[in-house]
Amino acid sequence: MLVSTFSEKHVSRSYVAALVGVVRQRVTPRLSCPKYASNFATSSASTEEIMANAVEIAGAIIGVVVLTAIARWRFDPLYSIPTIGPSFPLLSYIGAYRYCKNAREVLQEGYAKHKIFKVAMLDQWVVIVSGAEMNDELRKIPDSHATFHEAAEELVQTRYTLSDSAVDHPIHIPAIRGPLTKNLAVVFGDVVDEVNAAFSETIGSKLKDDEWTGVNVLMSMAVIISRASNRVFVGLPLCRNEDYLHIVRQFTFDVSKGRFILSLSPRFLKPFVGRFIPWARRAMRNGSVYLRPMIEERQRKLKEMGDEWTDKPNDYMMWMIDEANRQGESTQVILEGIMVSNFAAIHTSSSSITQALYHLAESPEYADLLREEVESVVSEHGWTKVAMNKMWKLDSFMRESQRINGITHISVMRKTLQDTTLSDGTFIPAGTVVAGASSATHRDARNYENPEIFDPFRFADMRTEDGASIKHQFVTTSPEYVAFGHGKHACPGRFFAVNELKVMMAYILLHYDIKFEDGRPRPENSSRWHSVVPQNKEVLFRKRQAQVASANYRFRSGKLQLSRLLQLDAMAEPSRTSYSLTLVPQEGFMSASLVTPASPPFDRIDADFILRTADNVDFRVHKLTMRMASEIFEEMFSLGYAATSDDDADGIPVVRVTEHSQIIDALLRIIYPTQDPVLDTPTTACEVMRASLKYEIEVAMSFAKKALLDPKVASKDPLTVYAAACQMRMPNLALEAAKLSLRHEQIFLTATAPAGLDSLPATILFALMQYREKCKAIVQRFVQDDRVWKGWREFRYFLCEICDPRPINDDGLPREGAVILNVEHLRVVLRDLLRSMPGPVPDISEVMLSSMLLMAGSREITKCESCRMSIVRDVREFHAEILSEVQRSVSMIKLELVL
Repeated sequence: MLVSTFSEKHVSRSYVAALVGVVRQRVTPRLSCPKYASNFATSSASTEEIMANAVEIAGAIIGVVVLTAIARWRFDPLYSIPTIGPSFPLLSYIGAYRYCKNAREVLQEGYAKHKIFKVAMLDQWVVIVSGAEMNDELRKIPDSHATFHEAAEELVQTRYTLSDSAVDHPIHIPAIRGPLTKNLAVVFGDVVDEVNAAFSETIGSKLKDDEWTGVNVLMSMAVIISRASNRVFVGLPLCRNEDYLHIVRQFTFDVSKGRFILSLSPRFLKPFVGRFIPWARRAMRNGSVYLRPMIEERQRKLKEMGDEWTDKPNDYMMWMIDEANRQGESTQVILEGIMVSNFAAIHTSSSSITQALYHLAESPEYADLLREEVESVVSEHGWTKVAMNKMWKLDSFMRESQRINGITHISVMRKTLQDTTLSDGTFIPAGTVVAGASSATHRDARNYENPEIFDPFRFADMRTEDGASIKHQFVTTSPEYVAFGHGKHACPGRFFAVNELKVMMAYILLHYDIKFEDGRPRPENSSRWHSVVPQNKEVLFRKRQAQVASANYRFRSGKLQLSRLLQLDAMAEPSRTSYSLTLVPQEGFMSASLVTPASPPFDRIDADFILRTADNVDFRVHKLTMRMASEIFEEMFSLGYAATSDDDADGIPVVRVTEHSQIIDALLRIIYPTQDPVLDTPTTACEVMRASLKYEIEVAMSFAKKALLDPKVASKDPLTVYAAACQMRMPNLALEAAKLSLRHEQIFLTATAPAGLDSLPATILFALMQYREKCKAIVQRFVQDDRVWKGWREFRYFLCEICDPRPINDDGLPREGAVILNVEHLRVVLRDLLRSMPGPVPDISEVMLSSMLLMAGSREITKCESCRMSIVRDVREFHAEILSEVQRSVSMIKLELVL
């Protein structure tokens, strides 16, 4: 229970006043004495006497200072809290030095001895609480009593290294907590694509077959993470601009360097010292050269077009702009938010994956188990966010790595805004930083069995327990696991970061073998105050000797956007607007009076919340049913969004989605025990599939996939199906769509590109073009090569018995004088027919449709109806044999698709 009390600091005032009185009694009479006044007034005073007086005065002043310091220390409100190390004035700096160099040891000592203790830094005391129960108590402190935001600022010091606005206007936090987290499935494909390209260029290009090569892991991971994160933050092509990437990485290092220097400075000198630490501000200015024009151009378009901006980007920068507009913030605040987001993403994630790779290099025996899981899951689910959720062993490996070697020794930080008393009676004055000892909590035997041992599948085993599948995920926090903090102030970007890190680890597992040289153990961590920094060491990398060759396990790559090949609007930014999810009411939506209720059974009054579609149809749904369908709804509810009076209908919370009612109706009919929807067009089936991926509804994915594999549906628009299959990394479906495209002569000359095609890399379209060209070449060979038609010579027709009663003799040979019909013209007709059939490879079934053409050609040979029927029957049989051979040859052509 928290109780506000008055501070005891006023108690020392009378004591200090008494000390000052003593000094006045001792020093002032001497200074006012005529003898001393005379000595100071005349030049005849001896130097020895003046020095003696000065020493006596200085001693008195020093005595006042020392006694005052002792008094302040004795009556400090934190005096009663146990200290690890000396707490006496000046001597406490010895403890601060020890904490700076070996924070883990200091915190472990305090954790073992005290429930609450304090440690010294050069500029302040930090109060530490021990145990899971106290972590949970910190989580429950109301924001009116303590704040995470100011505690983080105390330790990062960005107010002095950057600007006040970077601290006071953190618009990146709602942008991360809201649209970024809710659109993870949408941006996931971009992350996968960039991870593939970044690894290939950063590490893959340096490796030679079957040779071990040393790789600086920490720096390489920082490069790759900066690219993958900025693919989502700013998009292509800026995310691959080397100068820009160097700036954001340098910004990360500069903030960390400035923070350390300021931690060595007294509090009252920080504003002054901060002026002489220009590195982060300089990097911010350099970054603005790239970011400001993009931001201002988008702001201009938004102002001019408003809701009519149909291709409005749905990315992090746009979410920041929208958030800034809601709060009335400037372009500078948006720019600072993007740079600060880079600091958070690069600094923490590069450290986390480096620690995981050190564990993997130290214990390579776990690689095969992890690799087997990755291959199995990807073969079934492709490179999707759903697949990442299925990788329990990899998730456990990463979580265990962070348990043992987190990025910080303290967590659940708060700075008290008013005097506060904890449940055990400990008094915490206003302005004090309080935190939990995360590293000690994670090594507490009460929380984990054998806590000092790295057990990579610890959490995977724990997830098999009833009701624990979510509790022990990498992203989940608890009083016992505080690597991301705990409670509503836990790291908002952890959902994005975890998926990014798992994609990177999966890529490494599938493409490389890694180890330490000569089987050396992993290097010890470095420590600067409470921050944990992995040592910058090399790890040996080698291309996998049994590298998976199946397209199911490959990543996609490619730099050229398909809009250039399709001659569409190549300058338009790829839009993902149709995938965004909004939980907060926004201006521009129709009023509630124009909302239409959905048809049964989605109009029940016992619903828990409402899904309101883009065309303002309200679907009333139930939490339990939705949670069972997908964990994404569990995450959505756990974010804690409360409905306001303007954001509910009949007291039921409203969640706005941008899908149209047709798609939401189909999804819900798949989820609920009711009549299944009819997905009879490729566009509808693809939209349902995309929505299924967005919300991670597996049963809906299977249903939509089945519809797309139906030739009756897919043949209507194979290019749309192909684009969707590639986007969703379903190579088998892509191959079926490619085969169906062979029935169409021109599939690329369309007024608009199929949904999703323009956001795919150029290699996807090249693969289809090459496949069609190879198949077409086979047909051309059959059409043009006379050797293929050698069997034609065996087709010789004579007049039938009606025309000539005896066309052949008793031996079956043409009798002398028999009339042999000239069918050479019919061969030309057959070739023309083969050329004119739809698509480069006609279907055998279309042979039956060619009877009229064959009959027309046969009329030029004979007028006898009986002769013509015989000719058509035999020629059609030969025609079918030709086409069967074409189909057999085409079936051997592979779709060289890399996903």
